[in-house]
Amino acid sequence: MLLVGDRANGGIRSEFPGLARLDEDDNLLVTTEFRTVHASPLEGWLRAEAARVLPGIHGARLPLVR
Repeated sequence: MLLVGDRANGGIRSEFPGLARLDEDDNLLVTTEFRTVHASPLEGWLRAEAARVLPGIHGARLPLVR
């Protein structure tokens, strides 16, 4: 995801999975759950309740929006 604008909190917000650690199908490991990424601007910018849009969301949000 790429966020651009005055309220975007720049930087890389996840761990790089690297090619040394792959899953059983030789794919990159997932390091950030997609619902967490999408919940952050939903709550931080749109002021929407992420759980209503993203069923099963849990855990901390990423600091994507100031």
